[in-house]
Amino acid sequence: MTQQIQSIPYPSYTTVQRDALTGVSIGFKITNSTLGRNQMWNGTNWIEIDEGELRWRDEYVSGIWTPASGAAAPDIVGYTIGGIGVNKYTFDGGNTEERISNHFEIPHDIPIDLINDGTTFMEVHIHWQPSTNNTGTVQWFFDWVYLPANAGPIAMATMSVIDTVAANQQYFHKLIAFESAPSVIKMPIPVGGFGIGGIIQFNLRRTPTGDTYPDDAIMIKVAMHVPTDDRGSKNIYND
Repeated sequence: MTQQIQSIPYPSYTTVQRDALTGVSIGFKITNSTLGRNQMWNGTNWIEIDEGELRWRDEYVSGIWTPASGAAAPDIVGYTIGGIGVNKYTFDGGNTEERISNHFEIPHDIPIDLINDGTTFMEVHIHWQPSTNNTGTVQWFFDWVYLPANAGPIAMATMSVIDTVAANQQYFHKLIAFESAPSVIKMPIPVGGFGIGGIIQFNLRRTPTGDTYPDDAIMIKVAMHVPTDDRGSKNIYND
């Protein structure tokens, strides 16, 4: 429920947002009736909110990566990048295929119906770095299966992407999205659609066939862009 508590100079009204069951205040909202904009007080300043509109955020993988065994496992190599020493998974050039496994859980704050009917979509991308100043192309593959909650696995087609390394790009931060078809970056919809609590289980791999960059490719992270139609952190406004 809302309670009007004051007026402000421009054509608008201010309300305090309260939990419908407990009556606890969860923040203040200003509505500018001229501009049609809402703002929320977060304890420090006013932030603009456009309720009902989709926003995008990164969904991160589990913190535990599982490498393949033996020669197919990416090496963990130490580099000095920007003056600090870091240890990173690196994927070989040459003729070696290397892969590593992880998963995403379908988050609770996404408009699952709009994703399943094709109105919006999710998109997987990789952040990575070339380890040398050599040139060439790096091809990344995303092999995945969808695991609905309390149901059997649904096999999905591999996604891939080719990224170009230009001259003098050692440690250059490269960001590129996986494609489900040439120039199509959205994730295909599994039979029956995505569901909250489902799991996207995947292998990330570099298979140097057709890959012309001769050196290690350094993985920074893999993430998934997801749309959200929920404020998500509204509980930070609780009294």
